[in-house]
Amino acid sequence: MILLERVKKMNKQQFLDKLKSKISILNDEEIDDIINEYAGYIDEKVAEGKTEKDAVKELGSVNEIATDLLDAYKVKATSNEDKNVIEKVVAWITDFVDVIISNVKGKSFGDILNFGVKLALIFLIILLGKIPFIFIERAGAGIFSRLGNVGDYLAYIWNTIIEFSYLFIAIVAFVTIIKREFMKNEINEEISAKKKTPTKKETKNIKEKSNDLKKEKVITVEPPKKGFISKFCNFCVACIILFIKFIAGCILLGMAGYIIGTTIGIVVTTLVFIKTLKFIGVIIILIGLLSIGIALSEVLFNFVVNRKTNFKKIFISIIFSLVALGGGIGLSSMQLANMSFKKYEDNATKEVIYKMDKSLIIEDFAEEDFIIDKDEKDIKVVYKYNDKLVKLRTEGSKKINLYDFEYIGDNKKIYNDIINALKKDVVYYDYNGISAKIYVNEKNFNILKDNYNKYMEEQIVFEDDECDCDCDCDFE
Repeated sequence: MILLERVKKMNKQQFLDKLKSKISILNDEEIDDIINEYAGYIDEKVAEGKTEKDAVKELGSVNEIATDLLDAYKVKATSNEDKNVIEKVVAWITDFVDVIISNVKGKSFGDILNFGVKLALIFLIILLGKIPFIFIERAGAGIFSRLGNVGDYLAYIWNTIIEFSYLFIAIVAFVTIIKREFMKNEINEEISAKKKTPTKKETKNIKEKSNDLKKEKVITVEPPKKGFISKFCNFCVACIILFIKFIAGCILLGMAGYIIGTTIGIVVTTLVFIKTLKFIGVIIILIGLLSIGIALSEVLFNFVVNRKTNFKKIFISIIFSLVALGGGIGLSSMQLANMSFKKYEDNATKEVIYKMDKSLIIEDFAEEDFIIDKDEKDIKVVYKYNDKLVKLRTEGSKKINLYDFEYIGDNKKIYNDIINALKKDVVYYDYNGISAKIYVNEKNFNILKDNYNKYMEEQIVFEDDECDCDCDCDFE
């Protein structure tokens, strides 16, 4: 199968095994001599600094070598023409699969993308080629349909013939395009390799002729000119890769912030751990997240700058990250299970009286905050808060903002409180908490409620008037 050999690079053992199977008709002694001779030739080339695959490549086609050897021993090799149609189809499908593998395995992202775009264009061209067949098929069916029942039978035969004709031409076109688009370089490499392949006489004693082979002049084969499909594919691939690189660059900027933030988190959590001996699991989780971020950033950076990525290293980093995340989550869960959560203490209470006015509006109106007190003539608001953290602003006006305050907390004090609480297995939350209860009689409550509803309706109308867009704005 010549097609297969043009794209598949073999190592020493693969080459020798395939050659041995091709000349298996010879006796064992002759086979061993030939295999030893070619093994020695490959070893010499490897000793000169070449790879096994390059050394094997210089020998050329296994089929050609096997044919020459069998001719020398007056033995006729089984040719491809001796195969039946089914065997040829199976062989071609096998070769095509190898073409796909050879164009994907060990290739860069750009090469794989180029190969995929080419295949997609080939299928698109073949699908577009069906358009004239569809017109011909419908035209014939229209003519036969006028002949009654016999015409329907003839139309069915006509449609079948057209469909099979298109299928046959599509297959031939597909095979031809595949050979021309994907086999050019391999064919020329094989031609170049044939210039270095030993002759029939030299195969008798290839070791003695190896020095002569070194001195042979290698004929350079000019690369074939690229067709329209190749040029168009290269242009499409270049545009796609440029766009993907732009997206990758934007993500890379975000990853930089992610890495900086995670690093700061590790530093802060480490300081907390040193003082409390708590949350070692959180540190491990952050280290795992940082490792994943660095690995992904390296992949993105290498892609943007066209540098090869060591995926073995990336794989190890991801495995380490997953282990760290799993272990860190487990440790953190165990620690949190033994801790209690408490709201930060509200140590101050303040009572504020607002003079009732029929136009008064409470902006943060919530019915659950009101307590009906028939003896309350005005509006009494009872605040609970921490006076070491916040300062209330309760200036009188026609609009009351219940939760208007200024943060005055001492960050150092809060940090020390957090550390001391963690030592006691306590976690505080809601540091800026402030609550308010409103005492009013029922009449004033209804007035405040109506005022609030009117105020909200006015806000909606105002926003609707401010909208200059052509759309139908809905503020409900």
